[in-house]
Amino acid sequence: QLIHLLLLLLNDQLLMLHMLLLFLFFMSGAYIMIVVSLVTVLMIGISFWFAKREKLRGQTLCIYAAQLVEIVFSAVCVGWTCGLLVPLLGVTLFVFFCEYVGRSLEYEYMPSQWAAIAGAVVFILVLSLGFYSDGRVPLDESVTTLLHLMWNIPMFIFSAVVVYVMIHQFSYSERVLADQAHTDRLTGLMNRAGYEQVIRSSDIRTTTLIVFDADKFKHVNDTYGHAAG
Repeated sequence: QLIHLLLLLLNDQLLMLHMLLLFLFFMSGAYIMIVVSLVTVLMIGISFWFAKREKLRGQTLCIYAAQLVEIVFSAVCVGWTCGLLVPLLGVTLFVFFCEYVGRSLEYEYMPSQWAAIAGAVVFILVLSLGFYSDGRVPLDESVTTLLHLMWNIPMFIFSAVVVYVMIHQFSYSERVLADQAHTDRLTGLMNRAGYEQVIRSSDIRTTTLIVFDADKFKHVNDTYGHAAG
């Protein structure tokens, strides 16, 4: 539920940003970018369809693909300095987050390795294009500044939320693993590893160990059951 909530938050954020981008590109005369933004909005709409059916992999990869498409076409059309590389970092972080949580919950695996490779290829491609072209429709400096603000601020907030959730998830996983390592699953009591940890952290001078054995205890289990025993 948390993953789907964050994905829906990212969907809503991207949708609102692209509504603003459509208006901004229309006012600046970058009509080819309007087409690119409309394609991206369509892909975000498809990700909502996946979200409604709780398809984590389809939703995540659709968002990621939408950003890759927009970044490449933006680099060709308006130049790579317009701030559209920022979403690549935030969305890649989120793909790895979905991969980790999906594996932790044994829910659905993400092809994060391929996503990372695709992101690296797009990043290198965009930087290479930047050396040879400033874009077919160069934007005004004021528009470029506004684009940087529109992408940087929301992506910084979203990345901070994702990192916070990942740290929380790591801490929870460590607690669960420690509990599994130090506890007997049948009785809920400490096993040898838990006992040794307590001994290491205790003052031997103020610690008392009681060892006892119940005779004919098998009769109790056979008569009343192992749960009672």
